[in-house]
Order: sequence, then structure tokens, then C-alpha cells
Amino acid sequence: MKKNNKTITAIVGVATVALLAYGAYKVTRPQVGIINFQTVQQTAKAYVAAAEQQKKYDEQIQAIIMKDKDFIQLEAEGKKLAEQQKTMPKEEFEHKSNALQQRALKINERYRASFERNAMASQLALKALEKQIAEAIEATSQRTGAKVLLPVNTILYASEKADFTKVFVEELDKRAQTVNYPDPVTLQ
Repeated sequence: MKKNNKTITAIVGVATVALLAYGAYKVTRPQVGIINFQTVQQTAKAYVAAAEQQKKYDEQIQAIIMKDKDFIQLEAEGKKLAEQQKTMPKEEFEHKSNALQQRALKINERYRASFERNAMASQLALKALEKQIAEAIEATSQRTGAKVLLPVNTILYASEKADFTKVFVEELDKRAQTVNYPDPVTLQ
């Protein structure tokens, strides 16, 4: 009987220590967590895919601009003017420089709509992720025990234990590996 009492006492002692350790762990778990969305945009697969698509379309527009005859001529005249700057009267240089800037603005205006459509396509692609983002936030909260998740840019200080960015990225990557990026040409 004494041996059983010692065994029971030992088991109760171990259980008490385990409960205390669990209680200490539970107390030290942050109730408020943070997510660094800048890091999310740089590492989550869907965000990276959207950024790659936007870059691809931007590069296509830039390639068209580089072949634009007006742009090529403007670039050549700009180089020539830069070379003549030291030998040209200041007023004449400023006049010619202003004229080149006005032409550059007209060329820029010609392609502005293309860049805007591309930016719109990127926004639409990321908007399509809203459901997956909401699900990933909920899963991150459940997985970490955090009752509140805030973007890092709203926080003055948080310990590293409260940063759940990595967990959030993992949860988002489970839900969205890529993103449906609309063709900017089709957008108005």
C-alpha cells in the first residue's frame, strides 16, 4: 500500500508540474499577434506570383516604349543637348530642355493608361485573394492562440513571440499558390 501511495504521489506530482508548466506556457503565449504584411507580400506565393505578372506586363509596355520612334528621337536629342550644355547659353539650354520635357510628358501620357490598366489588374488579382486571406487569418489565430491579429505597422512594440507572419504566410500558401491575374489589355 505504501508503494502504491508513493507511486500515486509521484504521478500527482508529475501531473502538477505538467499543469504548472502548461499554465506558465499558456500565460506567456501572446493573446495579441502581429503580421508584417510587407514580408507577406515578399514571401507568400500568391503575392510573389502577382508581382511577377505585374513586372512582366510592365516590361512589355517598356519594351514598346523603347521602340517608339518619338521616344528614340527624344532620347537622342536629350543626349545631344546634354553634350552641348557647357557650350550653350544658359537661357537657350533651359528653353530646349523645357521643350524636351514637354515632349517627354506627351509620350508618357500616351502610355500612362497602359501602366494604369496593369496596376488595376494587379489590384483585381489581389482582391480575388480576400477570401483566402481571411481564412488564413482565422487559421493563424487558431494555430497560435492569438485572440487579436494586427498589422505590424500599427504597433509601437511587440516581442518576437507575437510575430505570426511566418505562420500566416504558411496558412496563406496552403490556400493560394498563385493568383488569377487578368490581362490588363482587356481592362477599361
